[in-house]
Amino acid sequence: MGIPAIPVAASNGSMGGSGSTEFICPSETGEDDIVYSPQCGYAANMEAAISALEPVDQAADAAAALDAALRFDTPGVRTIEDLATGYDAPADRQVKTLVYVLDGRLTLVLLRGDHALEEQKLIDATGAVAVRPAEAAEIFDALGAHPGSLGAVGAPADLPIIADLALQGRSGMTTGANTDDVHLRGVDVARDIPRRQVGRPARRRGG
Repeated sequence: MGIPAIPVAASNGSMGGSGSTEFICPSETGEDDIVYSPQCGYAANMEAAISALEPVDQAADAAAALDAALRFDTPGVRTIEDLATGYDAPADRQVKTLVYVLDGRLTLVLLRGDHALEEQKLIDATGAVAVRPAEAAEIFDALGAHPGSLGAVGAPADLPIIADLALQGRSGMTTGANTDDVHLRGVDVARDIPRRQVGRPARRRGG
């Protein structure tokens, strides 16, 4: 028919299986975004695309590292941007903590501060069937703080933790302290966050 089509990797979704390919027709007004590199032939939709991990900036990590995570007051801070603007904590040096309910179990999902969660990747990585963001009351009951001040450091031992691979090997990071209007700086991910569960990349990025 003369219509160009690109085969792209896609999430298996509820069908399951070991692989899924969609055939996408490029259009300015389509229903999906894809990541496509004509040079190497990589193509995937945003639910399946995986980015190459950037090298850890060892010098920056060393400069921000502390012997132990340090609490500091952050009155009124509710967003990644608030913390970056007022407290010298760039988004890529923050640990963003999301709270999800996976098959009925409250779970902490950790991303780099400048990354956004692609929910389908979380589903694919965990195999969970029922997935939803936790409600504010559930979060406060479990962690004692509201969104904007959450973190995995010192979190209750019964909460699973899923960390994106972009956090692997990072130190000198900033995250919530599970006390409203308080954060922690100098966080070393390997040292300070228990390895209860590590997930595959769940961020919305391509590469």
